[in-house]
Amino acid sequence: EKENIEEHAIIEEDIEVYKWTRENYWCQLFAKDKIAVGSGATGTNEGDGFGFVIDKELQRGSSSPCKTYGNPCLVSDSEGGKFMVANIEVWALTPFLFEADAQRSERSIKYREHTMIQTPSNSSPWSHFL
Repeated sequence: EKENIEEHAIIEEDIEVYKWTRENYWCQLFAKDKIAVGSGATGTNEGDGFGFVIDKELQRGSSSPCKTYGNPCLVSDSEGGKFMVANIEVWALTPFLFEADAQRSERSIKYREHTMIQTPSNSSPWSHFL
């Protein structure tokens, strides 16, 4: 147990944080075929410019340098930017830049759910984004 904690602490020391550069607003994407964070090819890579992108099965992904966060490829060069997903933890994906806007949207969705008759066109909280 003690060795695992020490090993984890060493790994945590190596974490690098890439903050939003304000070069674009492509912070996150949630689509039918992918989940992506960051975008905007930097011209220094062969990839698609996503900081990272995960396929719809949540099994495979890739990373490239991107303008949104100014990050390099987050996967070793020997892997060509591609990786297999071993574990994924998602806290929140939202189209909003500010938490207050996301909370306002959630309240609006809940209000509509309680006041509207459910039909196929309004049964999903994501319907207005599709």
